[in-house]
Amino acid sequence: MIEELLGKLKNIYSKSEMPVVLLDAANFEVLWSNDKAKTDRPTFMRNGAFDIAGRDDIVARLNRHGTFYYRLAPFPAMSDGVMFIKNGDIIVAISDSTEGLTSSGSSFGMDGMDGMDFFTGIMRNGIDGITLSSQSIERMIDTDVAEIDRLFGNIRRSSYKILRNVQNTTLLSKYVTGSLILKKQNCNVNELCGAICLAAQSICKNPIKINLTLPYEEVASEIDVRLAERALLNILLNSMLYTRDGNEIDVTLSHTSSQIMLTIKDKGAGIKSCNLAHVKEPYFSCEPADDGGTRPGLGLGLSIASIFCHLHGGVLLIDSEFGEGTSVAMSIKKTISHDDMFMASIADYVTDAFSPVYVEMSDICEIPY
Repeated sequence: MIEELLGKLKNIYSKSEMPVVLLDAANFEVLWSNDKAKTDRPTFMRNGAFDIAGRDDIVARLNRHGTFYYRLAPFPAMSDGVMFIKNGDIIVAISDSTEGLTSSGSSFGMDGMDGMDFFTGIMRNGIDGITLSSQSIERMIDTDVAEIDRLFGNIRRSSYKILRNVQNTTLLSKYVTGSLILKKQNCNVNELCGAICLAAQSICKNPIKINLTLPYEEVASEIDVRLAERALLNILLNSMLYTRDGNEIDVTLSHTSSQIMLTIKDKGAGIKSCNLAHVKEPYFSCEPADDGGTRPGLGLGLSIASIFCHLHGGVLLIDSEFGEGTSVAMSIKKTISHDDMFMASIADYVTDAFSPVYVEMSDICEIPY
């Protein structure tokens, strides 16, 4: 039985450009590894053995939860890590350490990429139905009662938040299974950053000033624009959620001959040092005050941003001081400008009721009616 499963998993991960190791769940011995694991991650694979501390803890967590994200180095929020996935008697270990990762394009049929797309589509259709129905009922009631308006607004906001969580969970699932396929296109990064920041600022219920510093010259990169939008918006959302009254957010785009760096800096609540080392881990979420309050979200925002950077030849770096603010830097590869560049539009983001700006910022924005 284990040989059949091993053959299936080897077929899935053999073409992956991420370091992948298949382990025997009973004794953690290496059953198979791809070439990337042997050449790109010497601390991940050493002398044909899986070299990692805390094995008993990893196995215990996998037996309870089925998945576990393990950091390889003790550097706050900047270390690479390994995603462990238990699949029957075999553990799949996938490292996110390699720069410029690309998806293997593997498909699991209805159990993998197609199934996840189907699931997301079904959820989107259901949310569309809830939103349209609530709008129709609200018009039929045609009342000026503030409480009724508030309740219908909560329905719309909750629908958007569900859609956001479904989309982010699906993206993470595709990434860790190697079935995420990027749809890259040449993009004017100046225009994209400017349009997203201004659109986000304009739709927030309590607008926070965003200071944009963009180079005069056109800066281009071949990127998956939809993923880039979600990465930037997730970071902006964190800055807007946890900033203090009167504070501003500084967004700066700079570049070298080969790299583009986008920095988002706020003077908000900041992150405690004990939490800083975990903020890129999937599903890690806590209030900045760490006072046991309600978890603010699903804990995938910075994971999505980190995935975007890795898949585009860069890295996500985070620096924060509790009570003073946080700085997040995203780097990606730079390319040569072309005539057929994707040009982002503020109007498109604001007028499309289901644009990524409304979906990702649904916690704090004015939901379209």
